[in-house]
Amino acid sequence: MKCSNCGHEIAEIKSRYTINRHGYQLALEGVPAFGCPSCGARYFKEEEVDAIQKMLEHLDKDFRKVLAIAG
Repeated sequence: MKCSNCGHEIAEIKSRYTINRHGYQLALEGVPAFGCPSCGARYFKEEEVDAIQKMLEHLDKDFRKVLAIAG
């Protein structure tokens, strides 16, 4: 598979995924992905993206509950 940014071959790696969202930060280590050794681009597998999105939905709901209790 080729990198869509620079055209180099990409390889399977374990990557970090970080997102700032609605007042909290989620940082995951060791997420399966594809990475380009030339430009550093990261491509996450569809099943990993789906799992992260589900995790964020749950975190958003729980974070809103915490804010409601604290507020």
